[in-house]
Amino acid sequence: MMNRKHYIYLTLFLIILQASPLEGQFFGFKKSRYQTPISVTIFDLKAGIERFNHSSTERALGISSSRLATVYTLDFAKFNFTRYFWKQSMFDLQTGFSISYLYALEFPSLPADPGLATEFKGTPAFSPKVVEYNLNETLNFSIGSRLLLYGQISYGYAKADLYRSKEGSTYLSGTSNPLGFAIGTQILLASEQSSRIGLGFEFKYTDLRITTLDDPQDVADISEIDLSHFGVTVTLGMLFGGKKTAGDVAEKFYKQGKYSAARTQYLRFLRLHP
Repeated sequence: MMNRKHYIYLTLFLIILQASPLEGQFFGFKKSRYQTPISVTIFDLKAGIERFNHSSTERALGISSSRLATVYTLDFAKFNFTRYFWKQSMFDLQTGFSISYLYALEFPSLPADPGLATEFKGTPAFSPKVVEYNLNETLNFSIGSRLLLYGQISYGYAKADLYRSKEGSTYLSGTSNPLGFAIGTQILLASEQSSRIGLGFEFKYTDLRITTLDDPQDVADISEIDLSHFGVTVTLGMLFGGKKTAGDVAEKFYKQGKYSAARTQYLRFLRLHP
């Protein structure tokens, strides 16, 4: 269940994303008035570096080392259900899913042998590995048809292994419910197809505290561990929608004083987008 701290984080994030309800403008940026909504994002692949942002675990175990980790994330099946209710909106709200895999880059040696069973192969090291399964809500804002800004909230289930060896053995696993907040941007490449490719980057913070630990050999005096992490990833995605329409062409002709051509394009827009 979501705790009080998660509710506070969620409220602050929504306040940051709050914008004027006036159509077509967001913090001074303008959106194309007639472009199609982003209907679905097939996938977003993300890869980058994150950092465990608390050192309590190192102090508890007598370890002093890097807390950097590599993260890989796949967002998929992000649908914009609001387009069925609001045909034109300055925002596109998408609901989807994601899977993330995060693992520490280093294998710092422990101050003493923790006394693991002989089934554990190799030298044990405190080197967390985390797998997250999340439900996402993404709020998109398009600047023209080429630049996409977004904020994302994620909540789900995480499983972590704390002890690892280079031979692949793991010990002391735990579970929790991560809450993540992300902001990012993508450049949408021009395409004659209905699908479009986006390239960009994303900043994300995840609040993750492992409170349920499985320690059958009773070797670790740990009841809770903070694995919250923050970092940046590069992104590659494929989506449908967010393209200019005949309405945008009509507006361009109108501003140029080509009223007959503008009327033709505007009627075409009304026919295609009733």
